[in-house]
Amino acid sequence: MSQGLSAWAPKEDVADAISSSIPLKRMGDENDIGAAALYLSSRAGAWVTGVILNVDGGTVGAAQIPLSSL
Repeated sequence: MSQGLSAWAPKEDVADAISSSIPLKRMGDENDIGAAALYLSSRAGAWVTGVILNVDGGTVGAAQIPLSSL
């Protein structure tokens, strides 16, 4: 994590608790968001349209939402 963002980082025990609930088992950082932006702005993302790109370490995909609640 960059030095400028360190003030916004959660305490270590809180970060560990959050990280353990994320499927990739780590907190995301500015590099994760930057990589998604590079993908979408590059030739690799040229054919991508009308999608939601969840940059969340798999959290949304792993959510168990019962269909009866919809």
